[in-house]
Amino acid sequence: MSLTLNDTQLSTINTYGAAKNYPAMYSYIATEMKAGRIAGASSDQIYWFEQATKINAGDTSSPASVFIRAATVAGLAASGAPTDAAHIQNISNEIGAKVYTDILDIQAIPDFGRQLNADIRSGTDFGGMTIGGWGGAFYYWNEPYTLPDGTQTTVGEAIINNPDERSKFLNGMQEATKVTLQEFGLDLLDDPAFLPALITGLKNIGGSAA
Repeated sequence: MSLTLNDTQLSTINTYGAAKNYPAMYSYIATEMKAGRIAGASSDQIYWFEQATKINAGDTSSPASVFIRAATVAGLAASGAPTDAAHIQNISNEIGAKVYTDILDIQAIPDFGRQLNADIRSGTDFGGMTIGGWGGAFYYWNEPYTLPDGTQTTVGEAIINNPDERSKFLNGMQEATKVTLQEFGLDLLDDPAFLPALITGLKNIGGSAA
């Protein structure tokens, strides 16, 4: 179900989106959701907007941003796609443009499933990776996902049921974890967002394997 926006919210989102200032757009939406002024948002959708703010801005002080970008590099490399910083930023901007366009089209925040699938398609269709290389798979493992042939499944099932995708996923998670640990070391223990996300991801994968 889409989330209703008032005229002020739509105007503010349009101001940021039209200027391609996606970090500001994401941050504004997350703030409005957390304050209850955009009603009905799930914790997963709020988390997406919070982290997308840092990822699109290239915030190297954010463990989540560093982790996702490292996983993205590994995923792109595994598919033979470009891995340079400009290409990764272009993928991130493509995601922002899709979020903005979808909001304009329906004058509301899209259903999270629709939003997440648009995120994935930016990485696959625009970026050149496959689902196993998508950086958000770890956290959004159990979310609905539509395969290219239209089959309805989940992110995790699409990865687990395909040996190539499973290999890409495991390699990406290993590489992203290594890069993040090298960058932040024990400071990760003090990060308020990274550890809960890590625990959620481990529970997701553990539940899938059970």
